[in-house]
Amino acid sequence: MTDDLTRQLSDLVDDAVPAETPPFGGVIERRRRRRNTRLAVGAAAIAVAAVAIGVPAVLANGPDPGPGPDPGPATQSPTGTTTTGRPDPTYDWTDSPSPIVIRLPGRDVEVAPWTSCWTGPPDDKGISSGICADGSPAKISELPDIGVADGVDFWFGRPGWSFDATFIPIGDDCPRQTTVPTSAGGEQWFHIDPADAEGRYRVDVFGRGPEGDVVTSFVWTTAADGPLDAPRATIALVTDADGDDLMSYGLEVAVQDLAEQPKTASIEVTATAANGRSMTLTAPRANRQADCFARGSLFFQDNEPSAVADLGPAPFSYEVVLTLDGTEYVGTAVWPRDETQHEAPYTVLTFDPPLPGAELD
Repeated sequence: MTDDLTRQLSDLVDDAVPAETPPFGGVIERRRRRRNTRLAVGAAAIAVAAVAIGVPAVLANGPDPGPGPDPGPATQSPTGTTTTGRPDPTYDWTDSPSPIVIRLPGRDVEVAPWTSCWTGPPDDKGISSGICADGSPAKISELPDIGVADGVDFWFGRPGWSFDATFIPIGDDCPRQTTVPTSAGGEQWFHIDPADAEGRYRVDVFGRGPEGDVVTSFVWTTAADGPLDAPRATIALVTDADGDDLMSYGLEVAVQDLAEQPKTASIEVTATAANGRSMTLTAPRANRQADCFARGSLFFQDNEPSAVADLGPAPFSYEVVLTLDGTEYVGTAVWPRDETQHEAPYTVLTFDPPLPGAELD
């Protein structure tokens, strides 16, 4: 693929993604999905036809990328303790993503994704196509409700996947959200333990694997307490995602899982290049209490490109002074050393004193 074609396809992806900033939780997810879509375009030489909220985006066939992976037969897991007494579910690899299948004592519950980016099997010419569709979970009354359970076992139709589960309390206007990894329970089987306090939750299951990513949801009443997320903060400022040259799309700072939602919050960021030149920036708070996305979360954003990338070479040292209800917390990081693996260029900040975290009553 030529550099011009790669750039044109990349521009198609950027132009197709809605410019309006989603709520805090969607910012990271949309950035990750846009990056993965761009990588898929470059690797498989397929062009983006459209991307829109709630509307599937078809990745049309382009030049032959070479033989794709062998679609193989319908996937089947070996029988184990999770599947004793009933055969495992099956799924034929198609252009439609696999559901997750929750195994309950007396029945299986199939839950389809409401958001996905999915690559189907190659055709007889070895060319694969994919579909991206952004949606939102159904109303609580319309989601599958598995009732009271100590834990949840589920199956997925393709190998090589990993999953996280986010617990969102039902009935809270500004709920805390706790995310935990699932544990493998056998080939294509996964297990979720409770998180947060015992209670009724919407559980969002997010998975990623060779075919793309999926998000789906169900309702679960947990029978025991579980862990809470520790506070976490990230900054996105300088990036080399579009090539060897450094650049900045603007400033974003995300804070999650504070003990409470602060009434007032502000940031001041100082970025210093390897040559010692520095610049200080600020950004407004994007999610006020009136439009809280998750209790204990904050998002600061300035979309105007800055000149930070022109200060000098990497690495860049970041110092973030976060003021919460009059108390200052100082966070530091070095880019790209502290960049997150799946959310580049988001870089993890370490705070002194530590950010206040929640505790179970």
